[in-house]
Amino acid sequence: MKKLLSLALALLLSSMLLAACSPADDTPPAELVTFSSENGYELAYPSDLEPTSFSKEIDFVVMDSHSGTTVTVQSSAKQSGITDISEKAFAEMVAAEGMADIDISAFEKREQNGIPALVVMYTYNENEITRVIYDAPDKTYLATYTELPGTVDRIRAGFIPIIYSLSLDSSK
Repeated sequence: MKKLLSLALALLLSSMLLAACSPADDTPPAELVTFSSENGYELAYPSDLEPTSFSKEIDFVVMDSHSGTTVTVQSSAKQSGITDISEKAFAEMVAAEGMADIDISAFEKREQNGIPALVVMYTYNENEITRVIYDAPDKTYLATYTELPGTVDRIRAGFIPIIYSLSLDSSK
């Protein structure tokens, strides 16, 4: 009985220590700020994040340092009819990028912030991915949320709205 009690106390202490070291889910959301890209778009993101870029085309990247969850925005030359592709064609496009076995859970053509868009949610290697492909008049924008296992609700709640906030920069 003493061993069982000791084990229970050890487990309780371990879980308390882990909870104290983990980021809290009840942290109030950060204020939103606007990112204006030289590629002709704007989007809103939490002020506690620091965007970086990979290249001229992938000029917005934010990452949660605990889970590795990211949001990226990529711009390219206009790809006519991109929002009219089928679910099968989308899967083939993603396979060409190296992700052959995806499980699509949602596939929707809609207008997002006045821009024709294709919203696709899928799973790849235990990662939950949401892509919004914006078919702007002169460019195509790909906003991607990649959620890795272990992502807490607070991060999800702060990151997902970023990909849906993209709008055309009216000053350009």
